Amino acid sequence: MATNRKRTPRSRTAPATSPECFNWLCDGKHDPQAGPWKDRFFLMPEEKRELWFAHRDQVLAWWEKHFPGTKPSLWWKYEGDTTPHKALKGQRRSKCLVN
Repeated sequence: MATNRKRTPRSRTAPATSPECFNWLCDGKHDPQAGPWKDRFFLMPEEKRELWFAHRDQVLAWWEKHFPGTKPSLWWKYEGDTTPHKALKGQRRSKCLVN
């Protein structure tokens, strides 16, 4: 006998990890009331990096929806440009303020 079941689509921004881990990847801003994710202390730096890249798309999708124009700290740690900008080096601010 046929049924009329509706298929419930999964959310594309739902965390694929534990809520505590996803909250840690989001700098604690996904659920500010949640406790700290204690397992992070047992991860090696390479494992933290792998964890970021495994879930970066979900984290960035959530982050950009709630904090447009900014990035979470782990993005800056693993992907952000940390080289000094040569165009600004040595320039004085007064040049920008000339009429």
